[in-house]
Amino acid sequence: MASFSLRARAPRSPVSIRTEAAGPSPISVRDLIGPRRKVLMLDRLTCVRKNDLIGRDEIRLEIWADGQFDDALRMKLGKGRHKNLGTAVEFDRNVRVVLFDEDISQPSDIVRIDRDDELGSHGFTAVGDQMRAFRRNGAHYVLAARVVEGDPGGATTAWELADDFEASTDAGRWPRLSKARIVAQLRDRLAQPWLVDQGPTNTCGPAAVVFELIRRSPRRYVRLVRSLFKDADFTMKDGSRITTSMRLRAAPARTETEDGRTRTVPDVDWLVLAALRESANVVYAGPRAFDRGGSTHWEVAGWLYKLNGYNRVRYFPGPPRLIAGALTPADVSAPSWLDRARDVLDKNGAAIASVDSSVLGTDPPDWWSKPEHLVAVLDRPQPRDGDPWPTEVAPLELDRSTVRWSVFTWGGIAREQTMRRHFESGMWMLITAY
Repeated sequence: MASFSLRARAPRSPVSIRTEAAGPSPISVRDLIGPRRKVLMLDRLTCVRKNDLIGRDEIRLEIWADGQFDDALRMKLGKGRHKNLGTAVEFDRNVRVVLFDEDISQPSDIVRIDRDDELGSHGFTAVGDQMRAFRRNGAHYVLAARVVEGDPGGATTAWELADDFEASTDAGRWPRLSKARIVAQLRDRLAQPWLVDQGPTNTCGPAAVVFELIRRSPRRYVRLVRSLFKDADFTMKDGSRITTSMRLRAAPARTETEDGRTRTVPDVDWLVLAALRESANVVYAGPRAFDRGGSTHWEVAGWLYKLNGYNRVRYFPGPPRLIAGALTPADVSAPSWLDRARDVLDKNGAAIASVDSSVLGTDPPDWWSKPEHLVAVLDRPQPRDGDPWPTEVAPLELDRSTVRWSVFTWGGIAREQTMRRHFESGMWMLITAY
């Protein structure tokens, strides 16, 4: 679960406050916020003039509902051709649609700005039929859409998609996993995203990414779970796929017993985290792949771009240095680190940190500080109406000698107080996305 293939220790802090799973919430988020009021119906996209000189345009239409990535539709279109979309998106405030002509991407694109040609973007709020033109970079596309009030028919919210999944006849490709448990655990995580639990596996990177996916794009999370269960794969926004081997699907969820305590990865988390980890592996496949090291920062950056949909992904590393016999990252200043994290979280983005596990406790790092664990950094939340958040989530703060911060880790929320010098020596990298 660590960068650079190092196995992380469980946090040693006796003072960390965690919100553990306590069964389903008696009042769901859906009950609290009620039905949304508007639905955007995307009907047809027509190419009047294409962007590429040769061949058809490779179009990606990104949908952002209330500021969060919802889905990406991909198609090839030539001059005079159209595509019937038939897509419905429910929203509270607005929907933004962004049109791209995809180009051949370089690996470094995932950590900078998407280099595909943006053909334009439009927002939708008002009820009624609407035609929008996309004219940037010499192209000309026309989108026919309409915003309606009330029930558009079919499943549109994450909760309705979960109901539809439960009522389906999907047999599934994972014989050792229970569909009933997957659906029940999926609903728990829609209400409480911090219940995502890696258990005894090296999947802290995927766990942090999936936690951010659930709290920002719950509909996409439900589609991910259903697609992996039913088809054993999932197509991400750039067209690349999360795939799973027969060997992995035939294995039960990982269980480990240590000191008389048995830990098992919940079915829905095994389904998603195992698929992400195996799909990124170059050499190892199957259930034992998790014993061969964990996730690198560039893999996490790739998931944030391809799966979570963020177009601006950065990381801020601290190059290693040897100080008093200890190998620690250089150029990590607590004030600048906290400022970067606050800035991206204020933009409704994600901040994932690669750390030495000692920063999640009161003990100083060992003689060799190492990037062995990945956590999602939180600030005092500004949630949608009705979203429950644990009271343990606190703002990022720094006084003269102590950093106060909250993170998602190990299936819960931890509120930490870390000595500044320990924080700076144990903080290896901050990955930000918005």
